[in-house]
Amino acid sequence: MYCAGSFSFKQSKIGKEKEIIYAKREHLKQIGDKPSSMAAEFEIKIDNCYKEIQTVFEQTAYNKGAMGLFVSKLAIVGDSHAIEFVNWMNDKLIVESKNYNYYLYKNIQNEEDDLRILKEDRFLEILRMVDYSICGIEIDDEKLFSMTKIIRKIKDGNILSRELRRDSGGVGEFFAWSVQIFRVVYENKVVFADEVDRVLNPILAERMIAFINGKDHKGQFVFSSHTVLHLDLKNYMKEQIYFVTKNRDTLDSELYSLADFPEIKYDTTKIYEFYMKGILGGTAFE
Repeated sequence: MYCAGSFSFKQSKIGKEKEIIYAKREHLKQIGDKPSSMAAEFEIKIDNCYKEIQTVFEQTAYNKGAMGLFVSKLAIVGDSHAIEFVNWMNDKLIVESKNYNYYLYKNIQNEEDDLRILKEDRFLEILRMVDYSICGIEIDDEKLFSMTKIIRKIKDGNILSRELRRDSGGVGEFFAWSVQIFRVVYENKVVFADEVDRVLNPILAERMIAFINGKDHKGQFVFSSHTVLHLDLKNYMKEQIYFVTKNRDTLDSELYSLADFPEIKYDTTKIYEFYMKGILGGTAFE
């Protein structure tokens, strides 16, 4: 039994595919009673890779019983480009899950850094996108994402205060997302967010994208979505919209840009119709 994986790219959707990395792990025999205890043989091919580096990959993978990230192993052996990329991942990259749990979030984040952001007036500006009646927050230094109070001003001038844990789930989740939006806009971080539609309704999503696009910064907010309303060339450039579709023959997942379709012009108003007809891919096939 064996498992294998590869990474390849094409210059365009119709271009020729070029394989960059191929890795294969073959299970030779089971050691002991545990199914995961397997002797393994590794085969690794990397384009333009020195034999010494390939040997390090094989030895590291064999000794640890797992492949790990290639870029991490390249950094270990001193490749300058890999070191620069690993440093970028550590310093700039933030990956968010769709399954938000405030207590889990509290445990895995840097609380001091979160607290610093929550005390910024600019954070409140972001949070108010979810509800413009919000006029302030009272931060609980011990339990940021549960006991912090959201303060609202209603039409008659009265003030309402409610703990975050007792507020709506949508407000609670966007409260946590607002921290990451702050990092993108004001700290030039790169945030990868999965399934933002779970938290952001179409109107809130448009507000958020307009806010991010309207600020002068070098951060990036990269998100996955199943909402066709994001297929909009008023808020996005063609190079910013990507599709993931499954190859019918190999069942491999392919990533490509809307810019690969020259027939799509910036004056095209109904891109989602192309998508719904299956012209752009990214949909299930029969």
